[in-house]
Amino acid sequence: MEREALFRAYGKINLYLDVTGLLKNGYHKVEMVMQAISLHDTLGISIAEGKEAVEFRSSLKSLEDDGENTVLKALKIFKEETGFRGTVSIDLEKRIPVAGGLGGGSSDGAALLLAMDHLLGSRLSLDKLLSMAEKVGMDTPFLMLTQIKNWNFLRKELKEDERASYCALATGTGTKLKPLSGIDSFVVTVTPDIQVSTEEIYKMTDREGIKNHPCLEGFLKGLKAGNHCEIKNNTGNVLEFFAAKKYPIIVYTKNKMESLGEPLLVLMSGSGGTIFSLYEEEKDAQNAYEEMIKHYKCTNLTRTMI
Repeated sequence: MEREALFRAYGKINLYLDVTGLLKNGYHKVEMVMQAISLHDTLGISIAEGKEAVEFRSSLKSLEDDGENTVLKALKIFKEETGFRGTVSIDLEKRIPVAGGLGGGSSDGAALLLAMDHLLGSRLSLDKLLSMAEKVGMDTPFLMLTQIKNWNFLRKELKEDERASYCALATGTGTKLKPLSGIDSFVVTVTPDIQVSTEEIYKMTDREGIKNHPCLEGFLKGLKAGNHCEIKNNTGNVLEFFAAKKYPIIVYTKNKMESLGEPLLVLMSGSGGTIFSLYEEEKDAQNAYEEMIKHYKCTNLTRTMI
């Protein structure tokens, strides 16, 4: 029997990002606050029992040539953990910029894992699904929880788990998650035409050291109170300094976005190079979007999920 469905994989922004240390295994200790946004990729997935085969197609042709993309990586992990050996056909429609700090690849991997569990009726526990998500990428567990929060067709025990959320504090290596209430706002994302290497940016922090850290306590206090001024005064992304040193267009882009209206916050997401701005009013976000799309083809108008 063949089973198929469409699944949405949502992106994220980093409202706060600090690197607090380096572990012996080479991973970095982080403190991050991530929030899901409505900008999403779409995965069409079809499965059938019988011959073992994988078909992968994408609107972004470079991903079809990359046997190491996160969707195929997630599928390999799922098959290893469950023993599934049938035919899987995947069609990926990309909207989230690749390597832009918005979690597109991680979200696609999370969606694949959840979709396979749903279509096969495997009824894997959330702990099991999250352990597989950790093997895909650092942001994948959070983005899996975001999808669980949003996908109304999932089984009851997943939907009712208190960990499912649109906003969370991530600590440790980024996979220890605590649900939070996020910011309700419109979002403009701008991704300059650069390919930022996460590994390279983190190596720069190791070589040069981080001199200024944002204040997590003050940020969380402001977030809980909905105090935008307190949020802005206490947040930051420590990777932004290093990414901007290597790619000056990040500074130019951020300055341009800060000049458009009165955004609540303008910050780089993840390791870059996407810059996002938050607005309370849709018309202000629309005006900023219309100005930025004149200069950057990869500009999106979206909103936070809340």
